[in-house]
Amino acid sequence: MECIPQSIDCNTQPTETPSISSNPSHQPTQNPSISKQPSHTPSTHPSTSIQPTLQPSIQPSSSNVPTQNGYTLYYWGNSKSLGQNSIEYTTPQLFSDNVIYTSVGSLYGIIIMSSGIAYSCGNIVLKSNYKGWLGREGVVQGINPLQPIDTVLDMNGLSSLAPRFSKVYAGVEQSSNSGIIHTILLDVYGRAYAAGSNSKGQLCQGDTLNRNIPQLIPMEKRVVDVAIGGEHTLLLLEDGTVYGCGSNNLGQLGLGITQQAKSPTRIPNLDSVLSISAGHSHSLFTTQNGLYNTGSNQYKQLCRAQSGNVRVPTLLGVAPIEKVYQFKAGKYSSYVLFNDKSVGSCGRNNYGQVSRGLIMTMVTCPFFPIGYWILIQCLCI
Repeated sequence: MECIPQSIDCNTQPTETPSISSNPSHQPTQNPSISKQPSHTPSTHPSTSIQPTLQPSIQPSSSNVPTQNGYTLYYWGNSKSLGQNSIEYTTPQLFSDNVIYTSVGSLYGIIIMSSGIAYSCGNIVLKSNYKGWLGREGVVQGINPLQPIDTVLDMNGLSSLAPRFSKVYAGVEQSSNSGIIHTILLDVYGRAYAAGSNSKGQLCQGDTLNRNIPQLIPMEKRVVDVAIGGEHTLLLLEDGTVYGCGSNNLGQLGLGITQQAKSPTRIPNLDSVLSISAGHSHSLFTTQNGLYNTGSNQYKQLCRAQSGNVRVPTLLGVAPIEKVYQFKAGKYSSYVLFNDKSVGSCGRNNYGQVSRGLIMTMVTCPFFPIGYWILIQCLCI
């Protein structure tokens, strides 16, 4: 989704390196120290089945979890999204030390400290529209300061102390004032937990009930990466396969059909996946064999001149995979960062987000590699 920064590495040396126990449960000790004053000068073979997987989740390894090193987090923009009084900062401000991962969505943010404790905060415009994306009880309309996510639910709905988390993925609201936002957290053992709106089954729980408390997603293998769309979720497993759940009306899950999936469902004929990314209604996959995409092509975000949506992951002939560094989705756009530091983009351009010097509704960009140079030809519609 557009405007969801991932983890921030400011190349700052960590101030502490707490050791993490092999016991996944813990009680939060204290809130992270937050600067209240602005800082000074900011320094395997493809599956043919699309049946849902409902195997018991993986169990923690008996080995110790590696120590996680924290970094210093800075922020700018409207501080309401971080649960503070509204101030518009135009320069980076010190937020906290010892942060290992953070993600921000629509008017909220979730931060994971080096201790493995996840904290959520944000601004809830209308409590009646709130569907649980902060992952904790006791939220109020308006400003919600930083508080720990200290409880999770197992697959049977039984509560327990939260595990130590390692990554978090915050969602962007499906449409204005809809409250359709969801959040996915990963713990240090590769188990995924979902909270928030479940309007199309995007929480991967087999139903469409919203969750205020993160609930364990039933997966047999470890989850190593997650991508969140408008109302769909992608889960990348350690073996390079991808499972999806949620909305699929435009083919964004790549299942070859348009029926939604309420439980984690393997995307067939997609193997050796290295990374995933999701826009509002399209999905991107970087594999060892090339770049693939599926879903909505309304704004040419699939980088294909042909009209129509795509229902299965389809190879995008951009360049040899060894020349590609990243393949990322915006809300209605897609971007390829090449190893030579050039960038290709396509999709909606009503605000210049695919950067062509002109404001246009759609930009389609087939890419043609020529030696060590990338020639970008754009058909502007």
